[in-house]
Amino acid sequence: MERRRRVLDWERARGESVTHGDVRITPEARVLTLRLPWGGVVWNRPTAVMVEQSGSIRRVPIVDVTLLLQVGLLVVGMMLPLMVGRLERWARRRR
Repeated sequence: MERRRRVLDWERARGESVTHGDVRITPEARVLTLRLPWGGVVWNRPTAVMVEQSGSIRRVPIVDVTLLLQVGLLVVGMMLPLMVGRLERWARRRR
């Protein structure tokens, strides 16, 4: 019996490890999967790299600057019409 898959799934995934000398590095990402009857979308977002060296494991977070800029532009795009409307009302009252 086939297992029923969820329409929306948000999980953490690890990529293939790379070894150089005594250091092993493994990338980590958050994966958002949207499954629809006619297709789907997969969005991968880098979150960290796992660095294993001399028996110790360290998680180094990745700051996704592109995502931060996109969210910032979205907020500015939403606020700009509100600010223009306020300025227009203020200018009409001053006349």
